[in-house]
Amino acid sequence: ETMPEDSETIQRYLDFLLTCLDKEMGSSGEDGRTKERIYFAALPIEEKLVMACPEPENRRSLSIMHSRLGYIYLNREEEEEYRKALPHFQETLRISQELEREGATPRAKQDLSIDYRMLGKIYLKIGGEQNHRLVVQCYEESIRIGEEVVAECPGTENQKSLGHSYEGMEKLLRRDGEKEKALAYCLKCIAVREAVVKEDSGIVSRRALCYAYDDAAYIYRTYHDQDNLRNALELFGKEAVLWEGIVREERSLSNLTWLCYAYADMGDMYHELDEETDREKMLERYEKAIPLLEELQESGRDVREKLVASYKYASVCANNLGGASRLAKSREWGRRALALYEERAREEDSVETYQQWAEMLFGYYKYVSIKEGGRNYLEQLLKVEELLYERTGEKEYKKNIKQVKLLLKMEKLAGKL
Repeated sequence: ETMPEDSETIQRYLDFLLTCLDKEMGSSGEDGRTKERIYFAALPIEEKLVMACPEPENRRSLSIMHSRLGYIYLNREEEEEYRKALPHFQETLRISQELEREGATPRAKQDLSIDYRMLGKIYLKIGGEQNHRLVVQCYEESIRIGEEVVAECPGTENQKSLGHSYEGMEKLLRRDGEKEKALAYCLKCIAVREAVVKEDSGIVSRRALCYAYDDAAYIYRTYHDQDNLRNALELFGKEAVLWEGIVREERSLSNLTWLCYAYADMGDMYHELDEETDREKMLERYEKAIPLLEELQESGRDVREKLVASYKYASVCANNLGGASRLAKSREWGRRALALYEERAREEDSVETYQQWAEMLFGYYKYVSIKEGGRNYLEQLLKVEELLYERTGEKEYKKNIKQVKLLLKMEKLAGKL
């Protein structure tokens, strides 16, 4: 009713209320639905403010309102919701393009880089060949503009934004199987985020750098040669150091999970490198990872998978190093791995999980003597192989049954001797 005379006051008050709302409420569930209703109520007010007083800051506020609505739909992780988000991010980009052409606000260019990135993210979520081309174009534009912004004003906020654009392009290329190009963007992301951490050592900045280290390490390890495995090992090591500091400050489930994964991944790298000089270091990493993984194993299947693998590799490593205490640890870790394999096989009741259990039973049998229950593991293995043959009828399992029965006869004979 009082516009345009009081448009500046109305705009400031509205921005204040919406900023408070963003801080106090989440974007999912009932919070998300409440915010959606409020944003929709505020959108026409923002539009009227722009009509009454089309100043650059008012237009930027309208762009931010569309962006807020877009984020609400984006976070719902459903294709129908992504399609709702698309027009809002398109409108955000249109306004930012206008403001950037006019050189109207100090942040116009940076806003444009962010808007291209978010639009690319939406096209990627919606999917389709045509949208894929748009995703690439959006990320390329986001990076081009972001690099110009950082060259002109290398502040941490601008560098953080460019890091997100590099990360988005890296994940897209990795998904498309172009791992060399993906690695190049990943290394650019690392360089930017290392620069950020020197100026801003907060948890959010360090966590973002950890993610970049992790992505690059996983690409390096896919090459499987010694040099690249060493590169992966180095990055997992840097990641672990950062996560240790983060966990000391904020002992959350997510941070602990990432830390124990970094330890376990370092152990896996030593395992793949398979050099005698590395075995002590390998075992040390697994000994750090296993207690954390045990603490977190109820949080999800992925953690239990990592725990099983860590038990298995640590058991083999300790066995190879030898010594009474290490051999005792080796057998204990092996038994724990077996228990988890059995638990998963009985829960999922699938051929695949029973086959994995059978492989682990045979592997563990090879590491124990008859005095330590070797015959018991063979008897369990026989039952599992019989179950697999009964379910599949495959000759492979019939052959395995004969071999296990022969081993049992030999064990019985050894026992008598």
